Amino acid sequence: MYVNETMSRRFDDDTLSEIRQKPLLGLIRSIGSDVEKWFSFASTPLPETLRLTINQANIDWTRSQLKRMGGNQISWITGFEAWQMPWTRGDAPDDECKKMMQLLHDCGLITRQEAVSMLPPVLLAPKEGELVIDTCAAPGSKATQLAEFSPDSLIIANEPHSGRSNMLVTNRARLGLSNMIITQHDGRHLARISAPGFDAILCDVPCTGSATTRKNRPVWWNWSPKQGRSMFSLQVDITRRAAQLLVPGGRMVYSTCSLDPIENEAVLVEVIRQCPWMELISIDKDKIYPGLVSSPGLNSWEILDELGNAVEIQDELPKLPGLSSSHLDPEGRRRCGDEIDEINLGMTLRVMPEDNDSGGFFVAHLQHRSDATPEGIARSLISRDQRKAGEIHSTPAPDIHTAVPADAEIIDKICQTWGLDADKWTWWSRGKRCSIVSRMAKTRLYQPVSPRSNGGNWQGDSWHPLRATQVGMPCFVESKGVWRIRQEGMVAIRESITSSIVEISLDVLKELLVGSADTDPAIEIGVEWGPLVVSCGEIMLPAWVDSRLTLMVNKNIIELTRLMVEDLK
Repeated sequence: MYVNETMSRRFDDDTLSEIRQKPLLGLIRSIGSDVEKWFSFASTPLPETLRLTINQANIDWTRSQLKRMGGNQISWITGFEAWQMPWTRGDAPDDECKKMMQLLHDCGLITRQEAVSMLPPVLLAPKEGELVIDTCAAPGSKATQLAEFSPDSLIIANEPHSGRSNMLVTNRARLGLSNMIITQHDGRHLARISAPGFDAILCDVPCTGSATTRKNRPVWWNWSPKQGRSMFSLQVDITRRAAQLLVPGGRMVYSTCSLDPIENEAVLVEVIRQCPWMELISIDKDKIYPGLVSSPGLNSWEILDELGNAVEIQDELPKLPGLSSSHLDPEGRRRCGDEIDEINLGMTLRVMPEDNDSGGFFVAHLQHRSDATPEGIARSLISRDQRKAGEIHSTPAPDIHTAVPADAEIIDKICQTWGLDADKWTWWSRGKRCSIVSRMAKTRLYQPVSPRSNGGNWQGDSWHPLRATQVGMPCFVESKGVWRIRQEGMVAIRESITSSIVEISLDVLKELLVGSADTDPAIEIGVEWGPLVVSCGEIMLPAWVDSRLTLMVNKNIIELTRLMVEDLK
């Protein structure tokens, strides 16, 4: 039996025979798929896929490296570049390719991401000036995709667990994203924000992962129909809360990496029953995902026992672990006495692994009907107690971990040093670091009053009750009384810097990369001591000048830059 086997390794014949007996095949049979065709893909490793970072200056060099390693663009993903490499996930053919892939990812030039997981952000497609939340964001591939491809939107990446939230921080820094705020809330109890609410919401909810057999092999042994039923309430609660926070006319994408209708279609039926202001929107697959092979969602489905066999439902529900009428299809629920409106679940999409040589996925597009809420604000913001509507309550004082507006003196020092326009962002301090983030963070989240759960409002000029653990991109750090650029912040501000930039030759850059460049009088540094940015063609790196000129970057950036320089010979 499989135990801790490398994901890139194929099953042996005995294991293949064993997993053929698992209830997962009953699920595939019940949704009308060709079990043998599905099995031929689902039991093999995923191909290595990635998305190309579009805001990096050296994007052409990155493309050349992907092509050199045999990569090709994925044809059914448009609007940005997604690539598939000629090897299975995590199994590059040699040390050189492994090293290059790791460097490209760690330095933010690519993001390793399963191809089908790129679908929800493409469907949500935030517009300019929109406030967006990813309710279950860690490890961050979808949240960073939203932020990267919607630079004029503000993305809130929410994750309840501290350990997983750290992955969001790492991915935000790796890509240098200045339009992201990281929060820490249980998705079932997301904090209210000021009116009118969120413009767009991504609910990529926790699930059993029944579509992830190609990268998560224990699913073969762990999945059972009971598992899907046990996830149902959590999925409904998270999605319902999101629906309550969505502005009229706002859009929501619901997605899972499960193929089970109880985790997908049944959840949508229950959410729309509880939130009748929400409706499904048709997905124009040819426009959004041209070339993607997929199946429409199901309007009816079977209930499975723990062996994966369909059970007959007559006058009463069978006695199966965790089964309730909420898990039935709409017609089945009506027979049980539930009031269920007509709903066309065929407007959703299910992607099977065999259709595109990918993982499996489910995605649905929903909308808050404008005519259903004439108040013009999210449902959770409509006060039920008008007696308390005008009350203003003090917020808790910020602690050392809270980002607060940066002092005008700090902003002025930074902008004078680097020639930046202070009005382009809002500025935030936390310890000795200074972060930048889009202006919406202050105008829509920090400054306005926000409603209390028990009536009245919290005063403005506070993040409370939003638990904002990371605000924007920490681009600057105070060092010896001056503000230098952090390596991670270069991507966010490199196009805006106009001062303290020193042009150097390729030969000087080579010396810097091996740590041997003394301060050279021939270089017009412009400062005798302190921070600066060295520039050589498209390469820009933060540095510090004292008795020597030293690059202020980590070893991965050094190594990647050295490889770029070799190609410039």
